[in-house]
Amino acid sequence: MSRPFVVFAVFALIVSIALAQKFGPNIADMQISSYQSGFDSTCKARGRERGIPAEIVDARCNCFLETLKRHVSRSDWERAYTFALQGRDAEERQVMEPYMDQVKAACVRI
Repeated sequence: MSRPFVVFAVFALIVSIALAQKFGPNIADMQISSYQSGFDSTCKARGRERGIPAEIVDARCNCFLETLKRHVSRSDWERAYTFALQGRDAEERQVMEPYMDQVKAACVRI
């Protein structure tokens, strides 16, 4: 998998905050799901904007999200979501960065 696409995936994750809902003291499953869906939608939209064929974009974005869902802990999803809502992009990236090697390994053939 190319480094630019991984950078793009991280960017897509950050941009997904536009679809996230506000939260109270406890972050609900629905809010985490919304955050994840925003990542997926943004990832696919940006990939298509870059001229990558839809079937490749769909496969890569699906792989990225499913890999993250398997490996990211609930507390890290909550932290990333919270940082995204607060516009703290650097902190959000720090939360998700440790999982990028797993994404690269899982999605390298796509």
